[in-house]
Amino acid sequence: MILSGVKIKKQNDTYDTYQVEISMGQLLNIRDALRSAHANPVADEMLKEIDWYLAEIPGPGETKDDMDAAKNGAEVQPGIEDVDIDVELPAPGADADAGAEVAAVDADVDVEAPPAEIDADAELPAPDEEPVGEPV
Repeated sequence: MILSGVKIKKQNDTYDTYQVEISMGQLLNIRDALRSAHANPVADEMLKEIDWYLAEIPGPGETKDDMDAAKNGAEVQPGIEDVDIDVELPAPGADADAGAEVAAVDADVDVEAPPAEIDADAELPAPDEEPVGEPV
């Protein structure tokens, strides 16, 4: 029997045992319905059983090895988005020149410190004289 992605079939040589195949989303929906209803003790036991299995089996995109490593406290190999980059920032109130010197040493590049004051009335440099082309 197939009903909207759910597969149910009876196990051979059993009186009332069936195998059910559903997606993780469908299983979570069933769990949430049981959690909100608390209709009877049988439903509560089924909820406990589903919660136990969800804690013991790997989730979508997860392998058994990943799950075991997480349980044992071992670090799973990080993906590119999980990599932290250490950046030294100057202390609050520190001189702006000190931060520029650190950046220049770390990057092996000449870095100029920002001006102490910005003159809002200063003239801007003349634009380049090369033709730019048609506006888009």
